[in-house]
Amino acid sequence: MSEVPNAGEGYEDVMSRARDFLRSRVTRLQEGAEDVVINFRKFWHARDENPNGEQISIDTDNDCPDGVTEISEAEINIRYISENITDVSVDKIEDAVTAKNLCLCQNPITTAFEISTKLRELALNRDESAVLLNTLAEQVEDFSVTLMDQVNTTEEISIDHEQTEHNTDTYASLLDGITESAVQFSQKKFISHPLAYRLLNQMWNYGLPSQCLPGKKLRFLLYIFTILDTILTPVLFPVIIYAFYKDQTDYPRKRKKRFLRDMYLDYLATPFVIFLKDKLSQVVFIALHVRMCVLASSVAPRTEEYLILVFYIGSLMSEFQQYYTSQSRVYLRNMWNYVDVITLSLHAFIFVLRITSITRGGDSYHNRLLEVVNYLYGINTLLLVMRFSSILEVNKTVGPLQLALFRMCIDLVIILVQFAFVIVAFSVAITMIYTAEMSYLTPTSELEKNGTRFKSFCAKGTSACILKASTRLIWSVFGLTNQETMESHDKLSTAVVGVLYVMFLILSVIMLVNMLVALLTNTYNKVETNADVEWKFSRAVVADEYRRFHPIVVPLNVISVPICHCYIKMYGDNRAKKAQERRLIYQKFYNEVLFPTITKRYLDKHGDSFPISLDAKVDLLQKGMQKIMEKLDVILSGQQGNQAQKSLQNSGNRQEEWMSYHSAV
Repeated sequence: MSEVPNAGEGYEDVMSRARDFLRSRVTRLQEGAEDVVINFRKFWHARDENPNGEQISIDTDNDCPDGVTEISEAEINIRYISENITDVSVDKIEDAVTAKNLCLCQNPITTAFEISTKLRELALNRDESAVLLNTLAEQVEDFSVTLMDQVNTTEEISIDHEQTEHNTDTYASLLDGITESAVQFSQKKFISHPLAYRLLNQMWNYGLPSQCLPGKKLRFLLYIFTILDTILTPVLFPVIIYAFYKDQTDYPRKRKKRFLRDMYLDYLATPFVIFLKDKLSQVVFIALHVRMCVLASSVAPRTEEYLILVFYIGSLMSEFQQYYTSQSRVYLRNMWNYVDVITLSLHAFIFVLRITSITRGGDSYHNRLLEVVNYLYGINTLLLVMRFSSILEVNKTVGPLQLALFRMCIDLVIILVQFAFVIVAFSVAITMIYTAEMSYLTPTSELEKNGTRFKSFCAKGTSACILKASTRLIWSVFGLTNQETMESHDKLSTAVVGVLYVMFLILSVIMLVNMLVALLTNTYNKVETNADVEWKFSRAVVADEYRRFHPIVVPLNVISVPICHCYIKMYGDNRAKKAQERRLIYQKFYNEVLFPTITKRYLDKHGDSFPISLDAKVDLLQKGMQKIMEKLDVILSGQQGNQAQKSLQNSGNRQEEWMSYHSAV
């Protein structure tokens, strides 16, 4: 009976130790946070006192390890693995890529990005080790996210753009290099981290007055002002050019008071504003194409075609500017850029055909070349309208649905390729049957004269028969083919064709169509499961693209881009140089303050191992809950046994009292 209270005391002792442990860890984190904030302030104070780029020294009073100023042996091994990953064995990769070695790197986060991406690419080529490599890649990706978790709330104030506005602008900001690397290496989990995503969201609206931020009352006025500003851009063009010129010559701004010119320039360079203006430009471009679609054909060029040509040149310059200012990975990661490339290619083809038709002259009557041009205008209008639908990606509700549609298109292509093989196979088989039937029913003399007395399915020749059979099979998938059109004059041929036709319907309609439905459902479930992560990464790609976008949108960029290019060629880009200098200062802060602090916390918390995955955490939680339930069962069963024994003793005492009472009577 004495074991039950001992179990209860042991349980209370464990809980009290857990509470004490949590209190000590929280206190330790708070002390570390205060030290990092002090170091951050010292860092920026030293930078302000050394404008000539002298060596900046920071005294750290905490117990964090010194910043890695030289490349460690662990980082050398990881770099060697990264550069020669296709030639290195899996065992060597496992030995080199560890949490401890990553923590010893100068920039453990971006190193983890690169290693994770290369491991996933290697897994595609090494099927025998694909599971192991993908697991290691996921662990490395989780390592970067967990390392970011070590930045506590107090330190986030030092990094937050809203609290350190003097450390950021549209050209460069703190953690810019890390977030850009995350987009480049497709680190979706890191982008969806609360701190990283909040910084990206702030840069998306950076430059706007606080009253025009999302959720504010004057937000709707921003849309009205942007529409008016876009319409009046030709009139305001000299003002915009002068504002950018003064921004280059006056930087860095030493005055505390901001002029209206500075506020307007910040507004022009805001990624969200550029996004709105770009969509307005697309609306005008679509309207010109719609106008061309409803007009009759004309050999002589119209005003709409001249305007479309100007838009085309501006779009071409914009796409080149996006591609050359970004990594090829980032540009091709946005699926809409593929649509842009197709649209520009069609425009180039239209331009060549239109020049040819104008040179040849004539009338639109029976002008096949002009007819093809109009066909291409219609296809281009279709693509432009689809491209404009990308505006829905900004919405958190509709954005994941568009991502699911893109993934479903990949599944659809896979099934369509399989459909093509099936249709070609059955078309050739059916054509062979009809050809053999013609040879069987037609005398040799008529065959030599290419004649026949029967009106056969393949009367126009073998090639036309294959095309005709393929067309009938394609329409039969949608139930639009009459079976009588495929009947023959010979009963045996009709029976064989009927059997092949039924087999085709079973294989295509029942099996392939249902497989397509299953693939689409599976793809949608995957996107829905990771909807938040996928959508945030898509937003990050769009935000990164519009940060590098030219502030003057199509078609007026035809004038502004050459002017800017000539000015930078002659005088250089002062803002870009200052931004690069500031990025170097940020990198110094990472290496000397931020990374040593968070890596030490990581090693104290997780040791030399990678963080536990979500599935492993669920398993550990289930095992822990099972142990707790077992202990509770023991405690409850002991209490019930104690109560039962007490009740038996009480009943025994009552029985003895009753017996003594009867004996006394």
